[in-house]
Amino acid sequence: MHCTPEDRTATFQGNDLALVSATAAMNIYWQCSTFARGIQEMGEAMRSRLETIASLSGNGFAVRGRGMAWGFDCRLAHIAEETTRKAFYNGLLIEQCRRQDQVAKFLPALTIDLATLDEGFEIFHDSLAETLK
Repeated sequence: MHCTPEDRTATFQGNDLALVSATAAMNIYWQCSTFARGIQEMGEAMRSRLETIASLSGNGFAVRGRGMAWGFDCRLAHIAEETTRKAFYNGLLIEQCRRQDQVAKFLPALTIDLATLDEGFEIFHDSLAETLK
């Protein structure tokens, strides 16, 4: 089979060294219970913060996720789109997902510190509030 450069552009193709390195690093990290506990605690902080934002914002927003992968369901794609755009211009990179792009997806680095995470949630909350005006 002949491969062209375009054949090597999918998410999990073309960067074997990075995948092997990441696997080795994760094997080392997961051997330490401190790392796993930190992720669990950070995930709980994320859930709590997103649920607070949802409660304060009204509109029947929902929060779903696990570990450090969370989604904030804005119910309407235009709310998610405008909020993620405003957040981007204020320094926060989050994506939309789900079938209608109505969910803002949060996937921070596993090594993020709480102060940086809080800063991101402040940007998100402010962006959402501005969108809802």
